[in-house]
Amino acid sequence: MKTRTIVGVAVVAVALAVAGYALLARLYGELPRRGEAHAVREIHELSVDEMQREATRVAALEALMRMDPDKAMPILEKIVTGEKEVSVDMRRHSIFILCRMDDERSEDLLIDLMQKEDDPELDQAAMFAIGRHGGEKAFGILANIALDPNADPELRQQALFGISQTRRDQDIIEVTVKILKSDESPEMLEASLFALSRTEGDVPDQVFMDLINNPSADEELRAQAMFFAAQRGQLDLAFVRQVYAKTESRDMKRQICHVITRMDNEEAALDALIEIIRMEEDPEIRQEAVFWVSRFDSDRAAEFLLEVINKE
Repeated sequence: MKTRTIVGVAVVAVALAVAGYALLARLYGELPRRGEAHAVREIHELSVDEMQREATRVAALEALMRMDPDKAMPILEKIVTGEKEVSVDMRRHSIFILCRMDDERSEDLLIDLMQKEDDPELDQAAMFAIGRHGGEKAFGILANIALDPNADPELRQQALFGISQTRRDQDIIEVTVKILKSDESPEMLEASLFALSRTEGDVPDQVFMDLINNPSADEELRAQAMFFAAQRGQLDLAFVRQVYAKTESRDMKRQICHVITRMDNEEAALDALIEIIRMEEDPEIRQEAVFWVSRFDSDRAAEFLLEVINKE
């Protein structure tokens, strides 16, 4: 029995070193089925201790990076390249620490990691970190991936998300507009709108308004454009109500119900939602509008909901 316990604990130690903590859940379920239920408590204690030790190491590494980047850099390099064996979570943490080191060494290391890494989660973390780093070389690599129609679709989306973190507004606008004009992938178009929404200027405002006003455009993209335009304060209630009156799309109508709640004039916004509930024939849209009415903290909203209840 003692031997089995040792074996169980050893399995967890290897799992923590190689695959990280995601494997623990499987072990907790598997060991009892193999007659090793007695090992679960010891495994739990070991895993908790190890996670606490790892959290302490991450905190120490972050502190060292702030105090003395030159001393932290060799350690980070060994961790992110896999030369030093740590869990996947520790590597991911180290990648994010690395992105805050504003020098060419860290940018080169992140780029090298992204090009060599086979683990999708670490690859995604590297792309995000490269975007946060914001260097010109890093931006160029991410832009080339995002614009390459032959690249893996998920990789392109990750690259575009990385670009959105760079705060290089003019460059982001240039890349996203190219994708919006030439790409047919709904996922890439949606990712481009998101990246564009994080920039300032007249170009993104115009792109969102053009989409909203284009009835032949994809309805989900129009709905997203409506949301982003509302976030940017581009829309007034009269325009939103006009768009609602002209569309038959559920996606657009749902989004408009949400957007109405973001209008500055709460009383007018509540009036618009009440009108939708009274006039709309689609029960799903009416239910959506009822939900958003419930978000208003006012007696009039409560009275109207009572009216709906009594009417039904």
